[in-house]
Amino acid sequence: MKYITRIVSELQTSNPKRYLRSAYWIILSRILSLGVSLIATFYIARTLGPQNFGELSYATSIVSLLSFFAALASSTVLTRDLTRNPTSEQTILGSAWLIAFSGTIVTTILIAIFVILFPHDQLTILVIAIIAMAQFLASFQITQNYFIVHTETKLVSIAQLAVHITISLAKIIAMTYHQGVLVLAGILFLEQVLIACSLIFLYWRTAHHTPLAWKVDRQYAKKLAFDSLPFVIITLSSTISGRIDQVFIKQMIDTSTVGIYNVAVQLTEVWQVIPLMFLAALYPALVNVHQTKNVYNKRLLALFLTLTFYSIAASAVTFFIAPYFIPLIYGAAFISSIPLVQIYCWALFGTVSGYLATNYLITENKRTAQIVVGLIPMVVNVILNIAWIPTYGATGAAWATVISYSCTPIIAALYYFAHNKRQTKYA
Repeated sequence: MKYITRIVSELQTSNPKRYLRSAYWIILSRILSLGVSLIATFYIARTLGPQNFGELSYATSIVSLLSFFAALASSTVLTRDLTRNPTSEQTILGSAWLIAFSGTIVTTILIAIFVILFPHDQLTILVIAIIAMAQFLASFQITQNYFIVHTETKLVSIAQLAVHITISLAKIIAMTYHQGVLVLAGILFLEQVLIACSLIFLYWRTAHHTPLAWKVDRQYAKKLAFDSLPFVIITLSSTISGRIDQVFIKQMIDTSTVGIYNVAVQLTEVWQVIPLMFLAALYPALVNVHQTKNVYNKRLLALFLTLTFYSIAASAVTFFIAPYFIPLIYGAAFISSIPLVQIYCWALFGTVSGYLATNYLITENKRTAQIVVGLIPMVVNVILNIAWIPTYGATGAAWATVISYSCTPIIAALYYFAHNKRQTKYA
């Protein structure tokens, strides 16, 4: 308890309490949204069964895998630039939206090429197409960075919670009336519409501007894309590590196994949301003390220890409750996912600490290190999946994810200590 108190005290040093309040609203909204979304997901899985649930999971994975160019307007880089240059806010947001929207166009082209090269049935193509169209509206989510920087996340969090509740209810109603994956894909599209509209409306009410007032600076747009390029690689690495296994499983085994395996993915990803939102809200506090190395390093350490404690505790809870939770919630058809969940959950530490590693390297503007941190886990994951799935099935895919994710904090830690050693040497 004293240890946790000391960490919280450190995070409150130099008065970043406003950042903690901002984090509070973001995290509270996400927890409540997760609770509602999980209820809907459990009901959907039980109703659809492994085969159809796997079909929806596969389509979502394909879109996620090929949407990495949207990260050319990295949220972390945007937050950094908005914090450092508040007078250029409209230019930064306008340029970022253009980059994000352009990335979505590239994503759509990549998805079309993928569908042509690898034949799919008509239902799968339609589901992929609907989910892909929703990505065009996702470009407006860059507006969230304005609220994070100004620590005005209360209304945004409440609005997004309302959207998630509405969408979750729509999913449950659709399943009650025995609708299929095509209707669910349409509801996912509606979700992006509601989120985009709520963000634009709140931005107008708070900043007294609309996206029509945004400006585009070509030079800054190029700089943003260049600064975000390592984040694209990191996003690609993270997405491949988290989604390529489902694509391989469908191709090497079958769609039902994808549905079984996706239970492990979902129950682990649930735990990722809180630290991701926590770091997003507190990132401006790191940027503001970057030049004060003593305070900066203390905050980095405090965040790392907090996230480590969180991820290990969450993995342990998932491991022990899986045998009781899965049959009760998902149903008897998903019992074979229990051992997969008990393996996959240990990837949480690598994932969560990887978020912090990314924020640290972006703050230091170390592009080469970001690329290395992004590429190595991705390569390891793909190689292990190809080698192990034919022999060990979905279990091999789960172990491949755990091992590849663990590479990220190890590489980042080695860089951190080497970087500090060089600074000490030349100080």
